[in-house]
Amino acid sequence: MLNKDSNDHKTITVTEPNSIHMLLLLPQYFIITAAEIMFSITGLEFSYSQAPVSMKSLLQACFLLTTAFGNLIIVIIESAKIFEKQVNFNIKH
Repeated sequence: MLNKDSNDHKTITVTEPNSIHMLLLLPQYFIITAAEIMFSITGLEFSYSQAPVSMKSLLQACFLLTTAFGNLIIVIIESAKIFEKQVNFNIKH
């Protein structure tokens, strides 16, 4: 049975507090968003406008499938933990 007055907590520290300012995320979000807009709109428009009528949906599906494969590669690299400075969740008691 748990004691209601118990204050046992576990702290998970991902980064040290105030080590990175939140405003440093804004340029990253802007660049990624601009690149995604330019790449996706251009690629989908090109695949739709240049394809024969019977192949339009297939080419758009292939374009989106390449994005899915790219995301899968990122998941595999992240789960391989090949980088030293990768986030590590250490539980401190």
